[in-house]
Amino acid sequence: MDTASVLREMMADGKAAKFDEMKNHLGGSDARIRQTLTKLGALSSLNCNNRYYILPEECEFDELGLCRVKDSVFHRKRTLLPTIAALVEASEAGMMAVELSELMGTQVGTKMAKAFKDGLVSREVINTPKGKRGVLPYRFFSVNEPRRQLQIEAR
Repeated sequence: MDTASVLREMMADGKAAKFDEMKNHLGGSDARIRQTLTKLGALSSLNCNNRYYILPEECEFDELGLCRVKDSVFHRKRTLLPTIAALVEASEAGMMAVELSELMGTQVGTKMAKAFKDGLVSREVINTPKGKRGVLPYRFFSVNEPRRQLQIEAR
């Protein structure tokens, strides 16, 4: 059986396959396995350090585009920054980093700063006491101005 067929079999029936298990089963280089996963369109976990993979056609995505398999979380947008932007965009009243972290099962605080810097989300300081270590608490909003205004009004 070729590499792609073996990987498909390992991820059949909505199972998330761990990269180390794929490597142990197939042998060969990390690069060859990752290249085959890319050709298959496999999604890597947003949490768990991208160690788990699943085929998108095997996912049952929720209304937010998230798919949870055991402790692993996947999203239609594939990677963390576009996922953050999509979840903030879809939110009714914007989101705080802690809300996104809970939703995705991984800490996103530093990624939120990058998403803001890259122009993927906008943000505002909220009127509450400073958080841990004196950090200002932000609520993140859409970069689309009409959508952003609706989110702000919904607060």
